[in-house]
Amino acid sequence: MVKYGAVPILVLLAAGHYGSLAESENGEFQNPWDNLTDLLGRIPLRMATPQPNFQLIGSRYFHIEQNIKQNWTTAASTCRQLGGYLAAMKDEEEAKAIIARLTPFKYYYMGINDHEKRRSFVSLASGKPAFLKWSKGEPDYVYHDQNCVSILNFNPDDEGLMVAPCSNKYTFICQKDTEI
Repeated sequence: MVKYGAVPILVLLAAGHYGSLAESENGEFQNPWDNLTDLLGRIPLRMATPQPNFQLIGSRYFHIEQNIKQNWTTAASTCRQLGGYLAAMKDEEEAKAIIARLTPFKYYYMGINDHEKRRSFVSLASGKPAFLKWSKGEPDYVYHDQNCVSILNFNPDDEGLMVAPCSNKYTFICQKDTEI
C-alpha cells in the first residue's frame, strides 16, 4: 500500500494546482485533468513480480514449473525468489499426487541431492534425509556430476526419482515450506 501512496498525494497536489478551469495562452479553457494524466503517465511503474500459483497438493503447497527450464542450482535459486525451495516429497501418497500433475515425458528437478556424500540424499529445504521412491534401476550413476535428483512421468508402473547431472536444464518443482 505504501508504494501507491505517492499517487493520491500527486492527485491532491495536481487537483489543488489544476483544480479549476484555467485559460491557456491562446485563450481556450483547459481541462485540469489533461495535465494530471500527463503527470501520472510520467511516474515509473513498479511492476511486482507475480507470485507463482502454489497449489495445495496433499497437505503442502507446491509450484510445478511447466515452462522454464534451468540447471539445478538456478532452479533452486528461482524457487527461493518465489518464496519456496526446490521440492522434496514426504511420502508415497504425496509423490503420487505430485506425479499425477506432471506433464508426461518431461523432466523436473527436485530439491534432493547427494552433494555432501554419494548416495546420502538430503532435502535442500531441510537438510534432512529425503523420502526416495526411485525409478527401476536408480540411482544409476552414469556421469560424474549426477548429484541432483529429477523425476519423469513416463510410465505409470515406473514413476519415480532418478539421479541427473546438475547441469542439465529441466523444469522444476518448488515447495512452500521447509518441512521436508
